[in-house]
Amino acid sequence: MSFSPLRRIFLLTVLVLIQVSAGEEPNGNVEQVQQASDETCTDKAAAQQLLDWLRAGGGVVDGAVLRDTPGKERGLIAATDLEEGATVLSVPANLAITVQRAAATPLGLDLLQAAVDGRVPDEKSLDGLLLATWLLHETEQPESTFLTYLEALPRSISSPFNLTREGIQECVGGLDAEAYILKGQRMLDKEFAFIQSLPASSSIDMSRDRYLWARFMTFSRTFTVSRIRLNMDSTLSGLPDMPKFAANLWSGSKASDEASVIVPIADMLNHGQSINCDWRYSGGNGFTITTKRPVVAGEELLISYGAKQNQLFLAHYGFIDAGASGDQWELPLLISADQAADAARVVLKVDAGSPTPPESLEVLLNACRQQARKELGMTDDAESGAAGGVATAGVEAKALRLLASSLRREMQAYDASDSGLPVCAAYRENSRRLIGTWLVFAERAAALVEGVEPPDDSWLTVPRFLRYARLYFGLWLTGQGGGRLAKSREALQDARVYGKMSFFQAVYSDD
Repeated sequence: MSFSPLRRIFLLTVLVLIQVSAGEEPNGNVEQVQQASDETCTDKAAAQQLLDWLRAGGGVVDGAVLRDTPGKERGLIAATDLEEGATVLSVPANLAITVQRAAATPLGLDLLQAAVDGRVPDEKSLDGLLLATWLLHETEQPESTFLTYLEALPRSISSPFNLTREGIQECVGGLDAEAYILKGQRMLDKEFAFIQSLPASSSIDMSRDRYLWARFMTFSRTFTVSRIRLNMDSTLSGLPDMPKFAANLWSGSKASDEASVIVPIADMLNHGQSINCDWRYSGGNGFTITTKRPVVAGEELLISYGAKQNQLFLAHYGFIDAGASGDQWELPLLISADQAADAARVVLKVDAGSPTPPESLEVLLNACRQQARKELGMTDDAESGAAGGVATAGVEAKALRLLASSLRREMQAYDASDSGLPVCAAYRENSRRLIGTWLVFAERAAALVEGVEPPDDSWLTVPRFLRYARLYFGLWLTGQGGGRLAKSREALQDARVYGKMSFFQAVYSDD
């Protein structure tokens, strides 16, 4: 029995996915996992072949090359110095992978009819399902005009969506992301069963592993554009029209004008916080990538995938964005040395995109001070605190240490195991560091009051998180009057330097 190149790729994919699902311990760090998931264009010849395919279809690549860097994902790299506003990539509409293309396949037609009949599990996912059916169909066509592109796609996935229940527990057990991933897994299973029920599914290889691969491609490689504009340009480009029986699926006052589309080569630009490129869809010019600022040769070209939570990056893209501004959740804290039943309870609002405001910080610290007085055997009105919020040195130090202890207890839930996907460990560690912004503040403030050496804060690593810790310290030092409790003038001077951070700087400084 012989197999087409694409079928051989998918046989390899199945073997890799089975290994991950079975709980085999991956090796290497997060970046190596990401590289393994995108291990395709591993030499210059293959990368050049892909760019030649794009040019043959009317696309333009100017001043950029595809490159696999060891320990990193494949991406577009500036081949020469680029000026601001330079167009480095242009992909014509006729090379876009759209729902119209999917509708021209037997499985896509079955899916559209099911959508018209109201049988799709989630109407909001219709675009993604259609694009997945196209991938499932087209990867079995040895003469596909997209063969070069399809062979360049990642051969496996590193998303926890593909893990067993035990693997998910090991990855994100006890965290908010666990419920998110389990819910997504249930929906994927429901989708798979639905797609299997379509008549045309019997004519293609419809294994669960292949379906998960195709669906993961639609999660991680699609762009969102105007549906009206895309439909017009698809017609002008000679692409198939949507069947008439499905013409009203995306019409009506409640219908969204947003359409999902896969754009070859453009989908290989990686995400970054310090982006240097923008993308746009402009009709006749297709999809274009232009530089936002001057870029030097050798620098990776980066776009933004949006301000998403890391649980979404983890599940849908297979990576995490350290310091991503979308992360936010509520963290209950038990302020007590011995976790007594009558301990003070507060809810800390964790938000990577916006540090805790002064009034919320004051509420948190006052709860800690009240608990400190209780544990020191003081009455409510004794040692009630000086003007500005801080208590006397003994109460303040105790309050800050109580806060630090409660944070450390909660952070234990984010400790990663030695096994499992390294990207899961990275997710947990990023969450720990975000919580650690308050821990660093509390421990450095306590050190100032007690007259001891302040602890190191470099373990936070993310510049945004380091700025948040300094902001909280500065708010306590000046707004709360913590500076009055410093043991020495020299220590106070160093503390003022460390705490010199405005809210604007903390949020908007260039990392």
